[in-house]
Amino acid sequence: KELAEAGIGVKILSGDNERVTHHVCEMLGFVEGKIITGDALSKMSDEALSASIDEIKAFCRVTPQQKS
Repeated sequence: KELAEAGIGVKILSGDNERVTHHVCEMLGFVEGKIITGDALSKMSDEALSASIDEIKAFCRVTPQQKS
């Protein structure tokens, strides 16, 4: 909450599945927002990711390479 008030966006990167990631997001107060998988991320162009990054709150089932 303090980071958001300071204008800093926070994203969750997880190797866990969608359900676990959604639960963690709820616990942290990220109730609204899109969660996408590493598979969907790998199919997105840089332009598509850039256009939707504000809507995306979490990335799940991401690989260590995607986390980098």
